[in-house]
Amino acid sequence: MNQNSYVIGIIGGAGTGKTYMSKYLVEHLNAMFIEGDQIAHELLRDKGMIHSISEKFGDDIVENGEINRSKLGKIVFADKQSLMALNEIMHGTMFKMIEEKIRRSDHKYIILEAAVMIEAGFSKLVHGMVCLKAHKDIRLERLISSRSIDLKTAENILKSQRNDYEDYADYIFDTTEGIESIKDDLEKMMNEIREAEYEKNN
Repeated sequence: MNQNSYVIGIIGGAGTGKTYMSKYLVEHLNAMFIEGDQIAHELLRDKGMIHSISEKFGDDIVENGEINRSKLGKIVFADKQSLMALNEIMHGTMFKMIEEKIRRSDHKYIILEAAVMIEAGFSKLVHGMVCLKAHKDIRLERLISSRSIDLKTAENILKSQRNDYEDYADYIFDTTEGIESIKDDLEKMMNEIREAEYEKNN
């Protein structure tokens, strides 16, 4: 692992604005962005992974040689055991892929955003953790809009996720009113991160 990069983790439930926050920090800290969801997408195109997942969840979820993420999502977000089984198949490989990206990076800062940060142990790779939260109704609205899903599916996604993210955080922000409403607090946090990075590497 690259000992010089300062890795900032972004956690929180679906619809709290993790990707938006990540991009904001990437821009203002000139950081590298590692997106857990993108890593998962790459992995779902791997032939060995497709075989392992279809073996567990059935050939119906494979279309044109690829995993149908919508079908898979409906299965795992409606049933906790199925979600745990999928996580068991994917998390170890995802961890190695993320660890390698960090090792190869020449950026001073890295933003790591992953819905499964805690469950998959990605938090071991992080120096500082930022947690986002927002009102449930706002989160549902954001999910329905951004993912083009119905209310029931959005509710299942929220139910499938843990509710103790704040316990793992160094910083907690409420994004119900949007990022604009917390910009002063973000500036303060970024200054503290710059100081922490300097102390770490000097």
